[in-house]
Amino acid sequence: MRAIKWFFANFHRYLLWLLCSVILWGFVFTLITDAPKARKVVIYADTPSLMDAELADELGKDLPEGIRLIKVHPFSYAAFDTGAPAEADIYVLSREQAEMNAEFLSAVPVKDPHDPECEGRVIGWLIHSDPAGYSAADSFFGYYAQGETVSLDYVVCFNKNSVHIRSFTGTGDDAAVEIAERLLLLP
Repeated sequence: MRAIKWFFANFHRYLLWLLCSVILWGFVFTLITDAPKARKVVIYADTPSLMDAELADELGKDLPEGIRLIKVHPFSYAAFDTGAPAEADIYVLSREQAEMNAEFLSAVPVKDPHDPECEGRVIGWLIHSDPAGYSAADSFFGYYAQGETVSLDYVVCFNKNSVHIRSFTGTGDDAAVEIAERLLLLP
């Protein structure tokens, strides 16, 4: 009986040590498995479905020079951290979303005559369009909402503050551009 009383009298200490241990090991795990912003490319997609882990594995097979990690997330991943999508390098958005958020996107050179424009500048590369009959990376993105037979047009866009779009901004490297071009070639 004494041992049980002693255990419950000190229970708050055990709980505190457990909490500190979880926080410490969570920090260590994040430190080991993550990379600094200059060494990773982050993709956020706003499609009806996404095979994020599989896409990250596929794009991670041949990393651009200086890149250690590629992360792929749906926008729902950032539900509790609203600043996370602002740190992304590449976005896969519907044409309407891209046009609404054009002020945050980098201008890009034309790849396809159907690429969306906003205020006279191209804001992304077409990755899926039913009317144009074009679709890339179908095995990773679900472009059709459940029960729908026609989908929205989807576009690959770049964060204008990304450090991985030297072709467009003149600074940093071109890792995000390389990854986006590979994304457009996926089946």
